[in-house]
Amino acid sequence: MLDSTRRMPSNDMRSKYQTFRIEDELYTLINRRGTGNFATVWSSITSQGHRTAVKVFDLRNRRNNLNSAKIR
Repeated sequence: MLDSTRRMPSNDMRSKYQTFRIEDELYTLINRRGTGNFATVWSSITSQGHRTAVKVFDLRNRRNNLNSAKIR
């Protein structure tokens, strides 16, 4: 569920409504669905009009996130 009361980080605001090519398809990010330690999930729409989800990984923080992750 999207928590509309949480403030979106500034990098999320820059991503909204941007279009990205993944393989041979264009995806436009519409709404942030959730954020975890490693990635943000967005609802998106393809150039064909199909609704889908896209997971955007934050590679800037990957070293800190990997160091703090615990394997169980």
